[in-house]
Amino acid sequence: MVHHGGDIYNNKVNLDFSVNINPLGMPESVKRTLCENTSLGAVYPDISCGKLLKAVSIRYGVKESDIIFGSGASELFMAIVHALRPKSVSIPIPSFYGYEYAANAVNAQVTYTKKTEDKAELVFIGSPNNPDGRICGYDVMKNIDSILVIDESFIEFAGEEYSLINEYSSHKNMIIVRSFTKAYCMPGIRLAWCVCADEKIREKIRKNLPEWNVSSIAQQAGVMCLSEDEYLIKTRELIKKEREIISAAFDEMGLKYHLSNVNFMLIESELPLYDELLKKGILIRDCSDFKGLRRGYYRIAVRTHEENEILLKALEEIIHDS
Repeated sequence: MVHHGGDIYNNKVNLDFSVNINPLGMPESVKRTLCENTSLGAVYPDISCGKLLKAVSIRYGVKESDIIFGSGASELFMAIVHALRPKSVSIPIPSFYGYEYAANAVNAQVTYTKKTEDKAELVFIGSPNNPDGRICGYDVMKNIDSILVIDESFIEFAGEEYSLINEYSSHKNMIIVRSFTKAYCMPGIRLAWCVCADEKIREKIRKNLPEWNVSSIAQQAGVMCLSEDEYLIKTRELIKKEREIISAAFDEMGLKYHLSNVNFMLIESELPLYDELLKKGILIRDCSDFKGLRRGYYRIAVRTHEENEILLKALEEIIHDS
């Protein structure tokens, strides 16, 4: 069973609100970089990711030795659990299925909790969390003794001030995972990184990653992404404005929703919104398979104003006709 959005291959979809990627699309500079470097597909990648390593270190003020790159955050989650082989894993619910998927790969005993706690050897935390967009603050995590894997894949949409990247060096039990996928709209490129201050943990993770796991194209794209500060500012402005418009529309419709700091929102309705919207060519994420949720929970992405208007009009029609 697929536990993710984006199933455009088995459905007739005109607008996909089920995946949470940047509505501005991939930066033009990154597109050009990909086109101009196709010849790199004929050579082995830099196994050390040298240029990208330096760029990330400078951009985020972290030591080069503390950085590990992966072909997407999912690869890093899998490498982390295989490296550490935790007997027990705690996952606050609801949250991204990928944490459970990784834990199951090493037959860990998984505990699902309503709050963050350290009753397991390893704790996965999404901040901002998928599917509700909530941010887990440092005060919640600073006293946890378990190994913390903090997934900040959506942090760029909320703002760097919410990141714990400045705290990792003081906590050797903390692994922070960052992704290029969501903020830079490049899920097909597969690129992510993590930082950890504990040398022993880092080396174990590295030994559980393939050699040349990050393609030359991905490395070049990543370097270019890190120069796109204006693009991220524009992204946050768009998301904030559109999220406010959507929230106001939901209030008028009487549609229940959860407050979010990012580019997606969790909504509740007794109406079969997934099926009814799909009839109109609009795909949203049915969240009934998230542990801790039930039938009637849905996640929608915040997209461009024109696209959001189409979604809101469709929802209004469904609610009116019910």
